[in-house]
Amino acid sequence: MVECHRSSGWDNIMRKEYGKALRDAFDRQMKAKLPAFRPLKTESMYIFPGEQVYYRMPREPINCIIILVPSRTDTDEFTIEIGWSKLGRFPECMRPCLEPPTSARAEFEQPEYICRLSHLWGREDVWWRVGSAAKLDLLNPEDQVKALMARVRSVSPEEAKAAVRGPVDEAISQITAYAVPYLDEFARSQGAV
Repeated sequence: MVECHRSSGWDNIMRKEYGKALRDAFDRQMKAKLPAFRPLKTESMYIFPGEQVYYRMPREPINCIIILVPSRTDTDEFTIEIGWSKLGRFPECMRPCLEPPTSARAEFEQPEYICRLSHLWGREDVWWRVGSAAKLDLLNPEDQVKALMARVRSVSPEEAKAAVRGPVDEAISQITAYAVPYLDEFARSQGAV
């Protein structure tokens, strides 16, 4: 299993080499394994730089979405958010929503909703790390120094591609196991399947 963890909350952004490799690898995997979800090209103040959004419209105006969320902090990591809009647009709500998914699916009544993928299996806020920091404990001061030193080293496109492969495969596996059935259940509840 690929190393994942709770976010540490440093301040900057995922390195561009990893970001590009991540977006490319994720896009390839989505097209290959989840072709019903297409890239969403739209302007929204709720979509942050570097994010990629994929959607499936079971029926108008219902949109089911999957969001690749690269870190906006100083760590080379990403997470996945999922959700929907009953209003035919990208959800205009807090990301992620304060209410986690419920076993009774009370959230299905909301017109728009976004949650972290990891909340579907009951875990805390899970992020997949890439690169040399993937095996470091960023709450440990010694590992923080190692992570900072690794950030000044340049990363080739080939290294970046290799570094994101495992985490992307793991994320796609979790999307297939948890997000797709959850979004299918939501669509059925709306008479959309």
